[in-house]
Amino acid sequence: MPKLKFPQYKVRGKHRDYYVVAFPNYPYMWPNYEKDDREYIIDTDAAGWQQLRYAIAILLQAQDRIIYFPTKNNNRLRPIADYYEDYDTVLTVSGLHFRRSEWVRLRRQLKPANRVQNFALSYKPEEIVAQAEKIAYDWHYWQLEKKMVKKVLGNSAFFCLPEKYYYNSFAASLDCEKWIQRNDLGSYIGKLGWMLPDKCIEKHCFCNEKYSI
Repeated sequence: MPKLKFPQYKVRGKHRDYYVVAFPNYPYMWPNYEKDDREYIIDTDAAGWQQLRYAIAILLQAQDRIIYFPTKNNNRLRPIADYYEDYDTVLTVSGLHFRRSEWVRLRRQLKPANRVQNFALSYKPEEIVAQAEKIAYDWHYWQLEKKMVKKVLGNSAFFCLPEKYYYNSFAASLDCEKWIQRNDLGSYIGKLGWMLPDKCIEKHCFCNEKYSI
């Protein structure tokens, strides 16, 4: 399979440079606060989860990258939950020493002048799934939980997860995709969020546009 290419920027933080891989906006993706579990999650459909799998694959291949989804203006297409707020989405791996307070400064640098060579992703989902199965029971749960950060700062939702959680979410989303359209409400996947069936979005999106992907 040919490598997939994604726009990439080199930006300057207070003490170091970072590389940000910027995805195009996907309108049916909403980071939000899940009141029942008291944590931030991402709601999206199967096509949105494909974008998340690409993002996860990038993070597993290059753990020093920052992934950016410009989701803040997706509010007019939000589903039935009227408590959604408007956030951009930022994903990193736990090992990256990244100050969330610097993000506004970094995001302002996502300009053509700072664009560098595209990130070339060698996308091999079968290898990621195999690794996820290999480490499925090799977890120290509480140690991983301590490393996980899911918080909002300003108008961005940050998801900083250990790589094992990303492996799990990747594999679980592929499995969920096989039956999600037969489900009315969707399914919670890994530590990232929900996969919603098409009919759920068709029925509940507050918009005048026809749902079509």
